[in-house]
Amino acid sequence: MVLFMVKLFDVEAAAKAMAPLIGPDTAVACFQNGATTPRILAEAIGEERVVPGSVHMPAEITSPSVMKHTGAFSAIAFGEQNGAITDRCRALEKALNAGGVTPTVATDMMTRIWEKFVLLSAFSAICGLTRLKLGPIMADPRSRQLLQSALNETLAVGRAVHPDLPADAADRAFASFSDLPPFANASMLNDINAGRKIELMHLSGEVSRLGKAHNIATPTHDVAVAALHPYINGSPTS
Repeated sequence: MVLFMVKLFDVEAAAKAMAPLIGPDTAVACFQNGATTPRILAEAIGEERVVPGSVHMPAEITSPSVMKHTGAFSAIAFGEQNGAITDRCRALEKALNAGGVTPTVATDMMTRIWEKFVLLSAFSAICGLTRLKLGPIMADPRSRQLLQSALNETLAVGRAVHPDLPADAADRAFASFSDLPPFANASMLNDINAGRKIELMHLSGEVSRLGKAHNIATPTHDVAVAALHPYINGSPTS
C-alpha cells in the first residue's frame, strides 16, 4: 500500500514518479483535498489500485516536513470506490491503529469526498477572495451569503457528477461553520499570504469546469478563479 499525500497541483507529476513503487498487487490510498485525485490516479495506474480517502484536520506547515495540528479535531477515512470492505483496507486500518490513529473504513467514500469538497471549495474561495478568517466572513451578511452561494454551486455540480451526494450537504456544511472558532481559515489563505502555490484550479477551478460540462451556473467560483488566478504559482512578481 502506497500513501499518496501530495498537494493537488502535484498529483499528476507524483503519479508518474510513483511508477517504481507499483507492483502487481500494489494499492494506492490517496488523501487529497479535492474530488479529482481518484480519477487522475485511475488514469495513471488503473482504477482497481485506487483507494480514495479524506482527512479532516486543521493544520499548517511550520517548517519543512513539520506539520502543526491547529485545531481540536481530526479524522481520517478511506474505502473502496464500490463500497466493499476489502482485506487491503483492513490492513491499512490495522497499520494506522498501530501508529495511534483511529481511522474509519468507509462504505460511502466518494460521498464523503464530495461532502468535504462542497465545504472546502467554498471556504477556500471566500477566504481567498476576502483575505479573511471565518469570524469576519460570517459576521458580515454579504460575505456570509457569498459563502452560502459558493456551497450551493459546488453542491449542484456535485449532485450532477455523484447523485448520491445528499441534497442537504451545502446546508450541513454551512451549519458546521458554527462549530469552528472565528480564527479558522482555509489553508489556501495561508498559502496566499505566504506566497506559495495554491490549489485553485482543483477547487474552484474544478467546480467551474464541471459546471460548464453540466450546464450549471457557478458564478461565485468563476469569480474566484478569475480573481485568484494571478496567485496560482505564488505571489505575482509584478
